[in-house]
Amino acid sequence: MKLPIIAMDGAVLYDMNDNSFLMSYEMSYLQARKVIEFLENEHISYFANVVIDDVLVIYYNELGNRAEQEIYKQMRKSPYRNYMKRPLPENENVVYFMMIEKKERIEKLYEKISTQEWADECKILMYDSTDYPGYAYIKIYHKDATRENMLRNLLALLDMEKTVTFGSIEGTCDVCVADSNRNLMVKKMKQYFEPVKRKM
Repeated sequence: MKLPIIAMDGAVLYDMNDNSFLMSYEMSYLQARKVIEFLENEHISYFANVVIDDVLVIYYNELGNRAEQEIYKQMRKSPYRNYMKRPLPENENVVYFMMIEKKERIEKLYEKISTQEWADECKILMYDSTDYPGYAYIKIYHKDATRENMLRNLLALLDMEKTVTFGSIEGTCDVCVADSNRNLMVKKMKQYFEPVKRKM
């Protein structure tokens, strides 16, 4: 990828060539502590994703279910992720929290989260897991962490005005690809567009 990528559902802008995080929307330590206290009171384990000096560090407490254990086993091999079994260090900002539990428990947790006084400060996503049937995710981000916001930042960084977005949901993108398979998405991009060369 020649251009920086928008990752973590709009929470970060990452330069793969330079291995650096150019920009991120983060929860402050105080905001993160509110989330952690709530989750600990609910006896829910979590992964807290933090960017420190261009390194993604994922803090966790316990691996409380099969899905968490499998995710840890697979993802810890990635050179882009560094797992640490310890509490969130003081004054570290959090890019996002991730929880995965049985779907019924996640749905109840989502309802409780929505009533918390800090909920308006966050973007909260809930969705089913395709890799672990019967399980579902909750992810909690800073409220401004959206793909649209980060795309505006990327345009400003590159001094560009026009974009073309691809996706699999009608009405949410410029070019809709019914099958969201990544290989098909790349083929569609190559089919519709030729590489753009900048004039010197």
